[in-house]
Amino acid sequence: MSPIREVCLSLNDVEDMILSFERKYGVSSADFFRDDEIRGQIPEDDIFRWDALIYHRLALRDSNQEVRSGYLAQLGHPSGAVLPDRENAEEALAA
Repeated sequence: MSPIREVCLSLNDVEDMILSFERKYGVSSADFFRDDEIRGQIPEDDIFRWDALIYHRLALRDSNQEVRSGYLAQLGHPSGAVLPDRENAEEALAA
C-alpha cells in the first residue's frame, strides 16, 4: 500500500480545479448543484471531487476573510499597541 500524500492547495489552485470541472462538463458550479439531471450525467468520482473542491473553496474563503479581518483590525491600533517595546520583546524572545 502506498503512503498517503498530503497536498496543500491555495484558493487559486482550488478555483482553477473547479474551473476545469466547469469547462469539462460545460456547466457552472451553481447549475451543478441545482440540477439533478446534470449531476446524473457526471461520474460519481467527479461529483465527489467537485463537491469537495467547492466546500474547500468556501472554507478557504472563510479562513482568508478571518485572517484579513484580523490583519485590518491590527492596523487600526496605535503602533505601540501592535508592537511591544524593545525590552518586552527581548524578554519574550528569551522565554
